[in-house]
Amino acid sequence: MKKIQQSERSSRRIRGLPPLLQSPDAATRYPRPNNCRRSVELIIMKEDWNTITQMLKQEKSHDQLDMTITSSRNTSRVDKIFEIIDSFNRDLPMELLKKRGNEEAKALLLTLIAFGGKQFVMRRYAYEIERYQRWFGTLLHAACRFNVSIDVVSQLVEVGGKELVMANDGYGSSSLHVACENNASVDVVSKLIEVGGKQLVMMKHK
Repeated sequence: MKKIQQSERSSRRIRGLPPLLQSPDAATRYPRPNNCRRSVELIIMKEDWNTITQMLKQEKSHDQLDMTITSSRNTSRVDKIFEIIDSFNRDLPMELLKKRGNEEAKALLLTLIAFGGKQFVMRRYAYEIERYQRWFGTLLHAACRFNVSIDVVSQLVEVGGKELVMANDGYGSSSLHVACENNASVDVVSKLIEVGGKQLVMMKHK
């Protein structure tokens, strides 16, 4: 009798959680979080990038979004997940970008870029490059600085367009300046010039 009651309880829908987090496997790894915010925070802390990638893709694919975890009826569940990421760790995209060789981190970063749109890729991030020096730039500047793969750069450029390519960082450097200073690949440099053209090549460091 106890076993039946337990199975019934485990099969109940936990109000406020995305469907992916209601699976038995997720319940084992993320035991009974109080709400969606806590569940996403747990995933980030555990660096379970694959789970949050699947969450975003799953919610995005719904034609009619369930509003149980949203703050307003005009906010989709994807937007809510972004909101949670922002409030918990706004620098997560930068951290993912630096995890070169980690395919799950790369997949999540590409998903965030695709779903976040131009507003997301045009954000400015601060990063400590020396003990007391803070560097401010977009994800594209960071991608050029850390020599990430061409597919990440291509996705950023596709979403952000020429405006992103032409943007300067906090030190007046364009994405091309940063790429050349850090020995970025020929593919990355070619992609930047393809979009920015002569205007980018002729830009002076401000």
